[in-house]
Amino acid sequence: MHNMGNGTNEQNRKQGSSTFWWDVLVGVRLFAMYTVLYFGLLLLLPAVFPFFHENLQIASFLANILAGSVVFVCLPKDMRRVRFFERESGTIKRLLTALGIIMLSFGGTIVLNILMGLIPWGLFIKEEMQYSSDYAFSIPLWLSIIGVGFVVPFSEEVCFRGVLYQSFAKHMKVPVAMALSALIFGIYHFNIQQGIYAFFMGLLLAAVVEKTGALSASILFHAVSNLTVTLYSNIPEVLKVLDTLPGLIVSIVLLAAGVILVFVLPAISPGAKNRNKNSGEESGEGET
Repeated sequence: MHNMGNGTNEQNRKQGSSTFWWDVLVGVRLFAMYTVLYFGLLLLLPAVFPFFHENLQIASFLANILAGSVVFVCLPKDMRRVRFFERESGTIKRLLTALGIIMLSFGGTIVLNILMGLIPWGLFIKEEMQYSSDYAFSIPLWLSIIGVGFVVPFSEEVCFRGVLYQSFAKHMKVPVAMALSALIFGIYHFNIQQGIYAFFMGLLLAAVVEKTGALSASILFHAVSNLTVTLYSNIPEVLKVLDTLPGLIVSIVLLAAGVILVFVLPAISPGAKNRNKNSGEESGEGET
């Protein structure tokens, strides 16, 4: 009986390992699909439509949303640990969560940008960062709001939290999956300053997805964050208000309020233990 048990455990372990690598392979394949589709469309659109020769940013945004949509449709059902919308159907609960995400995103974005601004990046990456900033904010504000504020958050969340994070979290401990997906998200930005910033934002985005069980939650967080940075960087009046001590205090208060609404209240609300138990039964079997 002892030998039989060992054999069964070994077989289960091998099967679990095989499933893990298969899911990781599926995640990497979908990520590669997104990359190929994006760059392929970015080359194809200007070649077919002369309009995009003078409007490469529009071509980039269009390629982003098309590639992201295809990947989202191709995501296997057994990898969908999270839904597009929250599992909870209560309108008030959803509104409070959405409000908390907006507060968390806005406050966290301002605080993180201020902290990043305290680091003397210009000592070693000044020219590189100047080029990145010029490219990011040389397009019209209205186009930046549409593309950076809405299109990019959708496609990146589908790719990084919808595909990579889920493929990792299905088998890994959640903190490890968060850190790994955030690390890849940072590397994806191909820039030291933006990469470090994206790593910490990636941790918050994965935490929001894990807590709410909704991909739409991280899309909302990402959209608010990008819109905040866009307005923060393009409108001097906004910069003057936020880049002050009172602005920092307000941002910290909003960040704290967002943490309470998104993470604390759901954990102590009636029925939280039952929801966590049901969620663990649905998605925890594969974790190691």
